[in-house]
Amino acid sequence: MIGDAFQGLGIASLLFKHLVAIARDSGVTQFEAEVLPSNEAMLKVFSRSGIPVTRTGRATPSTC
Repeated sequence: MIGDAFQGLGIASLLFKHLVAIARDSGVTQFEAEVLPSNEAMLKVFSRSGIPVTRTGRATPSTC
């Protein structure tokens, strides 16, 4: 979670990029994230990452 004062600075995108790199190096092939539909900023982080995203009613799994 990124504090309100630091939102919109690209911190979540940077953290996610690092997470994906570490995951790939470790053999992880899929992430599962639960994101509220109203959290448009986080949904944009996932969609801009270039990783395929599948939305369901419960969670937003992403394959890396």
